[in-house]
Formats: sequence, structure tokens, C-alpha cells
Amino acid sequence: MASSNTESAPRRPLPVPDPLSERFWAGAAEGRLVIQRCAACRHYFHPPVSRCFHCGSEDFRYDAVSGHGRVDTFTVTRDARNAAFKLIQPYIVAWIELAEQDGLRLICNMPAEDLDRVAIGAPVEVFFEPVAAGRQLPQFRLR
Repeated sequence: MASSNTESAPRRPLPVPDPLSERFWAGAAEGRLVIQRCAACRHYFHPPVSRCFHCGSEDFRYDAVSGHGRVDTFTVTRDARNAAFKLIQPYIVAWIELAEQDGLRLICNMPAEDLDRVAIGAPVEVFFEPVAAGRQLPQFRLR
């Protein structure tokens, strides 16, 4: 009897939203980058917080942002501890500073086509990678 390979490729782990981050992930599912913002002093926070570090308010909104920023720092990952990441090696993990506010940073992956061109300070823009039904991850690519 001939054997068939019915195993599917391993799936990357998905983020598990919590009460503070669920609106961020809901926005991503819709292809929108939304960041928590204090309603009182207008300071952005990522990751989300329960109390504003600047004014003490607990009143927050999630505002859409431009999705533009720059590479603050990055690393090229060639060691996958999870089998699903072996399929995309090597890959870039970057800390992106968004244009809206100094110090407002997100950690993300960047696509393989940027591997030879990525540099600290390089301008980037957000895109959304579909990873499961109704789920997308914000990623950044060079502009």
C-alpha cells in the first residue's frame, strides 16, 4: 500500500488576546492598526496598559494610526525552536518605532524580501498577514 503524506505544515502560534489587547487584535483582523491612547493626555501605549503612566487616567481609546514608522533595531533569526518558523527562516524580527510618537514601538516580523536591505532607521509601513480564518498579524515592510 502506498503511503500518503496527509500532515499539514505546522502552524505558527497565534496571539491570545486578553481584555487589554483584544481591541488591538480586532483592529488587525480588520486590516487596521489601532493603538491604545489615553483619552485624557492623548499619549499612546503599546503594549496596552490599564493606567496611563503620564497622567494616571484609566480612560483609554484605540485610535487608528498611519502604519508608518522606522526600524529602531532588528535581528535576523536563523534558529527556529518551533517547527512552523523553520518554514520562513531566516526571518527578520524588528522593533518598529511608529511615526505618531517617540518611543511608541511594536515588535514584528518583516518579510524575507527585506532581508538584504533592512537597516536601523529604515522607513517602514504596516501590512497585515493572514494567519488563520479571521485573523491577521500586523507586520512591517520597507517603504
